[in-house]
Amino acid sequence: MSQATNPVSNWGDDLELSSASPETNDSVDLPLNPAGYELGNILFQGLLVAGERYINSGRARPGTDEAHFEELFKELKPETQAPMRRYFASQAKL
Repeated sequence: MSQATNPVSNWGDDLELSSASPETNDSVDLPLNPAGYELGNILFQGLLVAGERYINSGRARPGTDEAHFEELFKELKPETQAPMRRYFASQAKL
């Protein structure tokens, strides 16, 4: 009966070889471009806000400004709602 070799047993060697690759430069701290850092920070914050809005979009939020405005808006007459709807639509395009 022959012994089956474990294919995972030599992964450690592969990892050591790949980390010692000449293309990898971990001996020098590369300078970080401040503009790139700021852009990444802005994009990350935008993703956080978008994710929060997506998560909260299906939930009722009683007691918030949005909930109070929704109740107020429902009570308005359609002729009063129309200019507000046009304003909101124009703001959504910005």
